[in-house]
Amino acid sequence: MLSLVTVNYNDSDTVIDYVNRILSFRSIDNIIIVDNKSTDDSFKHLFQNYTGTKKVSVIQSGRNGGYGFGNNIGVKYAIDHFNSDYVLISNADVEYKNSTISKLLIFMKQEPELAVISPQMLDINKIPVSNCAWKIPNKKQAFIAAVVGIKKDTGLLYDFDKKTSLKYVDCVAGSLLLVRSKAFQEIGGYDENMFLFCEETLLGIRMKHFDWKSAIDQEEYFIHAHSVSIKKTYKSKKKRDLLTWKSRKYILQNYYACTKFELMIMDILVKCHIELSAFKHWIIK
Repeated sequence: MLSLVTVNYNDSDTVIDYVNRILSFRSIDNIIIVDNKSTDDSFKHLFQNYTGTKKVSVIQSGRNGGYGFGNNIGVKYAIDHFNSDYVLISNADVEYKNSTISKLLIFMKQEPELAVISPQMLDINKIPVSNCAWKIPNKKQAFIAAVVGIKKDTGLLYDFDKKTSLKYVDCVAGSLLLVRSKAFQEIGGYDENMFLFCEETLLGIRMKHFDWKSAIDQEEYFIHAHSVSIKKTYKSKKKRDLLTWKSRKYILQNYYACTKFELMIMDILVKCHIELSAFKHWIIK
């Protein structure tokens, strides 16, 4: 059984458009929409739209606890109500083929140690996105990534040679990934202390700690229209950058045992970088 989970927050139109496009996919047995306590009429809109549609379940969280929180609710619902062995966690701003999901599922069934798999990512111009997978950073790399992000010069990105279909990696992008329910439960799912951003790195750290593997299918692709819903909620790039830093700071503090002094220095550096980026963005506009 394969369930799909997608989280909505004040963007029901995007979610409905997405779900309607994949509703007929035979690779997906059921679809679970988790409304993360939207402040508009999203939940009502979604519920009314899919009333009587057996393949779609619309549920609502008790609060907006963030991306990981909403997905944890969806995965638990998939396991409790459908006994799903596999869950496809997906943003609503992606496009892919039914055959792509079928291929990922085949790998999951063939590789018992595989817990997470994703296709390669393309942008809206169908150009491969280099940071669709990355290595778990060491402490120095985590510091650098906190300032500049995960880029090629940080030494964290993989080269995709396509010599084999399956390429094992540490972390995959969170916009579309198939997870093994057993593994997701074992690691405790997403860390709900982080509201938004950087969940993928933490998921990779947790999976590796429990000896589960993650991979990219180098022969399959999906298109991601990067953060359509997020940008509607957080229109300011500065706010998005500050949220990203808050998550990275949490990881550094709780998974890299950074000292208060190290975090204080990083806090100054990152916030200066964010202010500079915001100023450059304002000048360009």
